[in-house]
Amino acid sequence: MDTPQPQYFTPGLPPAPPKKWWQVRHNQALLGVGVIVGGLVITLVVVFIINSIRSAVPKSTIANTKDRIAQAISDCSTEQDLTACAERAQSELARAAATPESCKGLADAAYNNCVNLIARDTKEIKTCDALQGDAKSGCRDAIFFLQAIAARDYNLCSSVNDATRQASCQAQILPSILAAGTCSTYSIPAAKCDQQAAFDAVIAKGDPAGCDTLGDLAVSCSDIFTSIDADHDGLTLAREFAYGTSDQMADTDGDGYDDGVEVANGHDPLKP
Repeated sequence: MDTPQPQYFTPGLPPAPPKKWWQVRHNQALLGVGVIVGGLVITLVVVFIINSIRSAVPKSTIANTKDRIAQAISDCSTEQDLTACAERAQSELARAAATPESCKGLADAAYNNCVNLIARDTKEIKTCDALQGDAKSGCRDAIFFLQAIAARDYNLCSSVNDATRQASCQAQILPSILAAGTCSTYSIPAAKCDQQAAFDAVIAKGDPAGCDTLGDLAVSCSDIFTSIDADHDGLTLAREFAYGTSDQMADTDGDGYDDGVEVANGHDPLKP
């Protein structure tokens, strides 16, 4: 009966001698070094990938914007008005970066204008915090105004401190409230709604004489009739009414000449 062969040596060959302790430690050391090197390689690969991703993303940091501003100012060296060119370049770049911090270094008026432009672009009230005093208040009013108009939010107009601008804000939104019949929803006095409704009726009728019945809105009504040329024929709404011509057709009688041209040359705009 054959004796089973041990599994640690090949049949026909003598068994391998046991390894010395220093050989075992050497192998363990090599294994440890391999693990460390492998870890470093993996780390370097990860860092390389992260950096590649970062480099692929457009930079919008303040530092990068400042570098671009410096370059733009340098490019202005050939301009006749170096200061104006430099201010314009910095303002445009700051606006593109949407960071009021990039406006720093500009003269007071240019700085205020730079920040205001960014605030208007972003419609963010907090952007106005980069300003001081009246400049900050004016900036906030402008943004509240824009937000109110965009959202058609009549109540938001009350956040505008300047009385004239607040009234303008409300006047632009009120017609849509009248059309929807929701004056009470916004706690708008009935008298004000009635007055605005009367204003709209006079404009729709096209008779400037009706402006005289509008009280506080009479001047605004007259301004519309004397400044608007709806069909671009050279005649304002008031003159269209006076001559009996259409404010929707430039050539009322269809003879190939605009109404304003016929009036200017002594012709009747209603007769071909």
